[in-house]
Order: sequence, then C-alpha cells, then structure tokens
Amino acid sequence: MKRFGAVLALAFLSLAGVGQAQTDTAAILLPPGVPPLPDPVSGSVKGLIIGPENHSFYKEILLPEFYSGAASRNVYLDAVAKLNYDIQLDQDWVAGTAELDDAAKGFRADGSLDFSFPMKRGFLFGDGASLAKEWRRLLDARRDFDSEQFEGGRSAQLEKNSAFAKRLLWNWNSVLWSNGIIDHHLRILWLKNGAPYRNVRGNFKRIYPKIIDPTFGYPQLFREQFLFYYPQSLNGLSWLTFRFEDFEEDIIWAYSPAIKKVRELTAANRSDSLATSSLAADDFLGWSGNPNFVKARVLSKSQMLAPFSSLDILPLDNSAGCLKVVGRAQSESAIMWNFESPKFKGGADWLPVQGAFVPRELYKLEVASRDPYYLYGREELYLDAETMLPFYKVVYDRAGRHWKTIVVGWSFGRSGDGLRFIPVPGFEIVLDVIAKKTFVMDFSRFRSCREYPGDLKLADFDPRRLIVNSQ
Repeated sequence: MKRFGAVLALAFLSLAGVGQAQTDTAAILLPPGVPPLPDPVSGSVKGLIIGPENHSFYKEILLPEFYSGAASRNVYLDAVAKLNYDIQLDQDWVAGTAELDDAAKGFRADGSLDFSFPMKRGFLFGDGASLAKEWRRLLDARRDFDSEQFEGGRSAQLEKNSAFAKRLLWNWNSVLWSNGIIDHHLRILWLKNGAPYRNVRGNFKRIYPKIIDPTFGYPQLFREQFLFYYPQSLNGLSWLTFRFEDFEEDIIWAYSPAIKKVRELTAANRSDSLATSSLAADDFLGWSGNPNFVKARVLSKSQMLAPFSSLDILPLDNSAGCLKVVGRAQSESAIMWNFESPKFKGGADWLPVQGAFVPRELYKLEVASRDPYYLYGREELYLDAETMLPFYKVVYDRAGRHWKTIVVGWSFGRSGDGLRFIPVPGFEIVLDVIAKKTFVMDFSRFRSCREYPGDLKLADFDPRRLIVNSQ
C-alpha cells in the first residue's frame, strides 16, 4: 500500500498519454485505453495496487467479481506487467505435443474422447498458437454467419464451437496427466473476522497409470485420493476416485473414521463439499470435472489479470524420479494470506500476499454437467490460452444463482538440468456467495513423478486399502 499514491499518479499520467508504452515482448499487450502496468520489483508490493480508487481504469482486464469487490472497497490486487521469466516449455513437452498433434484423435458418437492415441507428455490438441488460429477461424465463421458463403448454418457453428471447447478441456487434462503422479499436502482454512476459525489438513494424490506404466492395460484415466489427517476428528477421512477413458461414470469410495466403513458414492458426489467446506473434489486444481460428461462452449478470449503465486521460477529437485519444489517456495510456514500479514489495509482476509496478478490471454468457457444430479448448474471457466491452466471458475447452482467464485494461483518450476518445466499449484480461494463463507487452501511438499516413488504404488489406490491407509 505504501507505493499506492505514486503508482496511482502514474496511471493517471498514462491515461493522458504521458506514460511509456509497453514494449517488452514477454508481456501481454493490454486492451486499448488500459494504462500500462509496471515491471515487477522486489519487496512486499511487486507492482501497481489496483483497488477502490483506480479499479475503473482496469475494468477490462479484471474478473467481474474482482471489479465489484474493488468497488465495495475490500478487493486489492498487486498487478505487474509480466513474470520474471519467460514461459518456455521444455523440449520433451514440445516433442510430445508434436507427436500427439500428428496422432489420429477424435470423439466417439457419445461425445467421449477416443483414447486410441499413445498417451504422451504434452498438449493433446496442439499448442496455444495452433489453437489461437482455430479460434480466429471460428470468429471469422461467426462474422460470416449471415453471408451466403457460410456453410452449415447456426447449428454447424455451435457444433464447431463445442468441439473446440472440448479440445481445450482435454488439453488441460493432458497438462495434468503429463505429470504422471501429482502429490501434495494441503491446508484448508475457514476465514471470518480477520482470522481462521477452522483448519483442516490433508494430502492429495492423483496417479495416471498409463503415463507411469505404458503396459497398464485397463481403460482408466486416473486414480485420485484425498486423505485428511487434521484435526483428530477427521483423521483418516478419505475419498478415492477412479476415472475412466470410456464413457463410464466415475466410481467413488469414501471412508469415514467415525463409522469405520467404506461407502460407494456416485459421480455426482464430486460436486459435494469436502469436510464441510465449500470446496468440492471437482474444484481441485481449478477444474477437475470429467470432460466426457459435460457440455461446453467458448464464450470469449480476452486479456485478463491472472494470479501467480510466485513471479520467479521455482527450483525443482529432480532426484529419485520425482520433481520436488525446493526451498521455502512451498513451506508449510510460508505467509500466504492478508489476514496473516496485512499487505492490503482494509482488504479482505482471503487476498493473497505472495506473487502478483499478471496479464494473460484467457479463454472463457461455459461448462455444464450432463448429470442431472450434479449440484452445479453451469460453470464459467477461464483457461490460459498458452498454458491451458485454469485461473478462475465461477459456479452457478441449478436455479441459476451465483454460488461461488474459485481463484487458483499458479507458478512454474524448472529442474536444475533444464529438462523439465512444469506448472505448480500455489493456492486456491473459494468465495461462497450463497453461504457467505470464505475458504482458502494452500499447498506444501508438492511433487510430480514420472515413475513410482518408493513410498507410493498403484496398489495404494484401492478401496480395500482406504482403511489401512487411514491408520
């Protein structure tokens, strides 16, 4: 906040044409009329504080919920022009993307993805540049809708848009399966009146068997487990999900330490809250829904401020077949939130104080489950056009009411040998509008594995092991 007056004056000068133009190729060009943002600097405040006094100048690049929050005088964003590094995917990723791009891919009559292609590390449906060209063609077709040259009519246009949206969702899924194994500890905090009033800790693991072992013969996409160990009353509470490649619904098992029994649930239960929070299994990592069971379309593509939990590249240790974040970047004692260290005086408790918001090009998708028992009516999902990372999700209930807004902060890590460049989740925020509750989640001890580590194997993801694993 101490640099607020100076940077606000800079914003006004920029509006008058005095400010310097943004020329750095690593920075996303802002829409015309939006004042330029400064390059990041060291210190608590990384760039320009966007808040109640100046938010109207940045309306075009703000999530609508942030804009209204700034107008209500409780949302402040630390915004910078760019990261302190270039996003450069490693050669293994680039080669895998090229191989997947050349492989025959398609969707079955029921709308599910045909997994006859070899699962590789990389984007399944091409990189951001190739998808941007396809999006421009869709926009051109929309403009030509009333012309005689447009073939197929409105239904064909909608079908192409839906197919493009499904490819974006599967590209995000391919980012996840490229990790092989995702494993991290988590902390969920219930916030109220400047302090957390409940603290839940647990472990999240997801394994993609065919990435780890190409000889794995079952049509299974992933196995996933949540295991809570704090507080003592929740110790052992766990969820296990099997997700399949075919048009088969997820199978879910839940173990309750209170009754010491395992119960089988339905796929729709992935929209239920976990541990009485407003966070659901399908909210993890921004969007963990099943693309085979949703309807989707792309609404727009625009420049928006996106949260990054670190503006610096995170160092990764790549020993023992796993990539691990080293140093204090994901320490359990790291200060993450405004209630812990009030960087934004008068700001909301849930505001992140590490990293900053950076302009990115985001696709805005509308996603709706085909499952009539799924709690979500529709979701607005914002995916990064280059990396496919989901930064925002806005959820509406079945009655069409705004239910919750989910914000995910990401960063990127690079191994010391430069052979791996991967996204690393930093935090997740859940603003429950209907319940008027706020939740934040941060991560520690993140690792991504391309082979089974010594302490983890496929047999651990078995419903019969839930009771054993909880002990």
